[in-house]
Amino acid sequence: MRESDQHWENFGKVDPYWAVITADDFHIQHFGESERERFFHSGEVFIEHIFSKVKTHIRPDFTPEIGLDFGSGVGRLTIPLSRRCRRVYGVEIADSMIQIANENARLMNADNIKFVKSDDTLSNIPESVDFALSFIVLQHLHPIRAAHVFEQLQKKLKPGGVGALHVLFSKKFLVYPHRPIRRQVNEWIAKTRVALGRTISKPQPLMEMNPLDLNAVFDSLIRAGVKNLYCELTDHGGEFGTIIYFEKPQ
Repeated sequence: MRESDQHWENFGKVDPYWAVITADDFHIQHFGESERERFFHSGEVFIEHIFSKVKTHIRPDFTPEIGLDFGSGVGRLTIPLSRRCRRVYGVEIADSMIQIANENARLMNADNIKFVKSDDTLSNIPESVDFALSFIVLQHLHPIRAAHVFEQLQKKLKPGGVGALHVLFSKKFLVYPHRPIRRQVNEWIAKTRVALGRTISKPQPLMEMNPLDLNAVFDSLIRAGVKNLYCELTDHGGEFGTIIYFEKPQ
């Protein structure tokens, strides 16, 4: 269940910006100043969108002091979030990503962010928060882990705090099992290449895309007493998801 952690460490080492937004322009070999500007501008636009939705549908007076970005990566969303909070925690599993995010925060004068190592209980977050964000992240975890982290993010909120948590729930295209069959195929390809006397290239990290059971997701929100909730549907190339905005009961 934890293979994805190492995959993300590898992504942080070889292609960190592309791993966050899988557009060809953001591959490390193409990533110059103009790409950097577009990359972080997209984060600013998205956070503005998130806050607009929260104020329209959840809390018109929403002004969080302490924010949390789960799966913070290189800081694309964490840095603009820090402009709207007194302090922010960026929670990330990959040390390689944390190192890059710290440098990006320094370059952008975002000195109210603390990037911390992630775990499934959020044990490195020493306090409750007013706002918890996670976007296109939980889908990269095994569904059992993702459901557990979803609940932990709810629990980390203060009473009256707001969550904006994205989950993948369906796919337009046929889904192939990503573990045993993928591994067998890779082994077969490697053996074939050896037999043909060809050089074996280092395999790319695997980016898992795992749907969550929405019945379980909404069950956890109901058990937590959530009544104020809004959903925004998302479609990333046939990967169907939803951003669930909610307020933790006072």
